[in-house]
Amino acid sequence: MRKQRHAGWTLPILQLRDAKGDIIYDDRIDRLAVEESHIIELSVLYYNDPEPCFIHRGAVLSRAFGEIEAACGEDWTAIDRLDADLRKHLSMYAARDARLVREKP
Repeated sequence: MRKQRHAGWTLPILQLRDAKGDIIYDDRIDRLAVEESHIIELSVLYYNDPEPCFIHRGAVLSRAFGEIEAACGEDWTAIDRLDADLRKHLSMYAARDARLVREKP
């Protein structure tokens, strides 16, 4: 199951495609891999915590996923047009474009 319901809302599906146009990621946004060094960097920035516990780690990732969601719509968005922080959130993937797919009500 790709989509998961939570009390009236559905997690969006993030799709990433490479320079050839092949889909390289097609799953819930909360399953996106984020580089460990970037998680630490954000944890220090937001919480002054260089060794984040699971609570800080989850909060950092939730914020990163929310920023991606706010920046990407249902149309393809070029990764190189996103700001540097958003590109870092997605740096585990050799993606050229990103978009969100939402379940229709």
